[in-house]
Amino acid sequence: MVKLVNQTARALNAGDLGQALTLLTRFIEISRYHFEHEERILRESRYPDLDHHVGYHEKLLATAEDVAHQCETVKQFEFVRESFMVLVGCLLDDVIKGDANFG
Repeated sequence: MVKLVNQTARALNAGDLGQALTLLTRFIEISRYHFEHEERILRESRYPDLDHHVGYHEKLLATAEDVAHQCETVKQFEFVRESFMVLVGCLLDDVIKGDANFG
């Protein structure tokens, strides 16, 4: 996932929205699979804040889908890059705050 984020950042910095869209689409697919697997483990482990954590995953995926949509429709690179940075912040927040609490 990190590799895709880095590749997407490079594509956006180069102004290649088409490549960024391709990479974001792959990121969304991999993230969805990863989150489903993670949530199953958390559910089986009776993770106490599961609903909140699942909600955060849903927010992250919605943000990624929004950025992908912007790549298709918005032709202002700076706006798309800023939205992408929000996505990166959500991803880091999920790892640092959410996953770290699991242990």
